[in-house]
Formats: sequence, C-alpha cells, structure tokens
Amino acid sequence: MNSQKSFTVKNPPLIFWLCICILVFFVILVSVYTIFSSSPHTGLYVCTAILVFIPGTFITLWTKMFRIEVRGTMVSARKGLGLINFNFDVSDIAKVEWKIIETKYGKNEKITVFTSKGKKISIEPIMVNSGKMIKFIEENVDKTRIKKTYKDFTS
Repeated sequence: MNSQKSFTVKNPPLIFWLCICILVFFVILVSVYTIFSSSPHTGLYVCTAILVFIPGTFITLWTKMFRIEVRGTMVSARKGLGLINFNFDVSDIAKVEWKIIETKYGKNEKITVFTSKGKKISIEPIMVNSGKMIKFIEENVDKTRIKKTYKDFTS
C-alpha cells in the first residue's frame, strides 16, 4: 500500500459561489419589490423565506462543509453540514461501486465507497482532487472489492 499520500477532496468553489449568487439574487429581488410596491406583502416574505432562503442556506453550507481528507491510509469524512464525521482505514473498505455512464453529451462517473461499519462516501469527477482519490482507491483497495458498471447510451 502507498502510505505517502495526503490530500483533500471537496466540492468545487464554483458551486458554493453559485449558491451565494442565487441567494443574493433573491435578496435583491425581494428588496426591489418591497421598495417599489405600495403595500407590504407578507406572503411574499414568508414564501421566499420558506422556499428560497432556508433551503438555499442549507444547500450552500452543505456544499461548503463536505470534505474527504486522506492522510496515509486513513480517510476522514465530513458530511451533512459538518454534523456527520467519521474516520476509517483503507482496509475497512467493504466495497466500491463505480458507475460510469456515457451518453452523447458526455461521460458521468460516480464512485461510492462503503465501509465495513455501514458508512459511505461518494466521489464525482467534478470535485477538487477527485483524480487523486480515484488513483488512491485503485492503488489501495483490493480489486475484488471494486465493482465497475459501465452503461453506454451514445447510440
């Protein structure tokens, strides 16, 4: 096993900033509507808060808080707004599901790692340092535990 690796896998910053821009857009939209309307619209504020601000804030924090850190053979994961934290060794990996779907629009991959204690993490190529994590899995996990499925929808 290669134990000299140390890196962090996380969501790309672009997703976080996209969530922030969406939230700012709705703040501006509600503010402009409030300034230029003749009467207050409580329903607008309640619906915007329930349907946009609260879920938008959770999604923004969710994308920012997700992190997988690899140090040697130890992997630590932080998911779910930072509330779900767990560590495991590479030897604790029970199976890896590697799904590859190719369409006429491009190739999509999703790698889900399951531990022997029932925990799981997912890696997608859009994530920062996903290539290092993919290489780490290929080098350190027994080939019999990796299940690759390939579907081709290009025709």
